[in-house]
Amino acid sequence: MTQPDERRRYQPLVFHPGMLDRIEQIEEYASRLLPFIPRGLPVYQSHGVKHSLSIIHTINCLTEVPDLQINQAEVFLLYLAAWLHDLGYLHPLSIYDRGMHTELSLDMIDRDPTIQRHIQSSELSLLGIIIRYHDTHTDLTAIRERSSNVRISLITALFRIADAIDIGTDRCPPEVFELISDGLNEHSRRHWQAHQNVIGIRISYPVIIIMVRDPENPFFRRRVIAHLQEDCMTANMILKRFNLSPVTIECRKEEGTI
Repeated sequence: MTQPDERRRYQPLVFHPGMLDRIEQIEEYASRLLPFIPRGLPVYQSHGVKHSLSIIHTINCLTEVPDLQINQAEVFLLYLAAWLHDLGYLHPLSIYDRGMHTELSLDMIDRDPTIQRHIQSSELSLLGIIIRYHDTHTDLTAIRERSSNVRISLITALFRIADAIDIGTDRCPPEVFELISDGLNEHSRRHWQAHQNVIGIRISYPVIIIMVRDPENPFFRRRVIAHLQEDCMTANMILKRFNLSPVTIECRKEEGTI
């Protein structure tokens, strides 16, 4: 079970004990599953408990933005997605085709009695939309609103951003990278080398500030920033639909802004 001092990560649900209890149950269950995602070398994948916790941290930052006005039903769905969106990486088929992980995640959720026990059918339907459309290559504008109290297209767009900005050395620590880099294929090696450039991220909506060591690093520009900008661009189409400010990316060195 989630320890009392850890309940602060779900602070927005503190006055909704039913939702709080259910998300804690999902956290406990997902935390037992996610460590078994196969690494699939020479393609290093980094999806697990720390990835989910990073997304939850970003979600909590977004709940503090007055303009977004994220309600408890929406934040509950975002928390669920943080824990369950990458379950599909557990399946060996995802090693050979990363694009399959979304459908595999949905299939696992549909077949898992523990998950089904803690999530209502109406919530499962909305959760499925977030998971299906969190991938960069899906069209967020195709989402149609289905609930009066959940702006499903908006929170799916916000989740895409929260998922995308989990970048940096938490995903592949320097000591790990040094030990495995000679065994990675070239694409994966350059990808995780680019992540070593990130010092940290701060969210000051609508700006995402990325602290970096070398702002001109070509791998970082091509493999991290370009992807992040694409995710933000697609999400911004939905933010504009709700008359909200589009998200922008700002890179800074420790001593200044580029």
